[in-house]
Amino acid sequence: MIMARTRLQRVFSFIAVIALASALAIQMANIYESYRTADVVNGLRLHGLKAMTQVQLQETVDSNHLVVYWAGPEKGATYLLDTVEANVAVLTILPPGIDPKQTRASRPQIATYDVKDAFQAVLTGGGNPDVAGFINADGNSVFYSRLDPKNVFVGMRGRDVELQIFDPSPGVSLAIARERGRLRPITKSDR
Repeated sequence: MIMARTRLQRVFSFIAVIALASALAIQMANIYESYRTADVVNGLRLHGLKAMTQVQLQETVDSNHLVVYWAGPEKGATYLLDTVEANVAVLTILPPGIDPKQTRASRPQIATYDVKDAFQAVLTGGGNPDVAGFINADGNSVFYSRLDPKNVFVGMRGRDVELQIFDPSPGVSLAIARERGRLRPITKSDR
């Protein structure tokens, strides 16, 4: 009788371990799914806390198959990349000597959004008298609020990519959006 009870306890213990392992495997799969970033199959989730050099940024974008736009490299700058939110990559440009832990709200940023038919979405994004819009030299749609011209939105023609350009200096975001060939995806060849 004692032997049968011990055997029964081992069977129940084995079943409990299998059930616990299965539940843990399901939970880990759910965590992985919630951490996935658009177009990234390995679950990369960058929080934009580590400053990267231009080469490190390019290698990170390339090796993880990310779609991230910028206005080209800036001499001496470092970069923060945040891919926490699905379908969004935010690139923050840090001038030389700026600590990445300092507030990013006052630093230049370009956010890349995965937006279906972004050109049309930005083209029709206005509608009130405080919004201005135009087609830039590259044929992309641009709009911004006259009340906040530091934020400019660009819908890339023929791509499901919308960009948001922010620069705290007046006129810089709009100048970047206007300039032919300035906004482009980050690649390893931009050196």
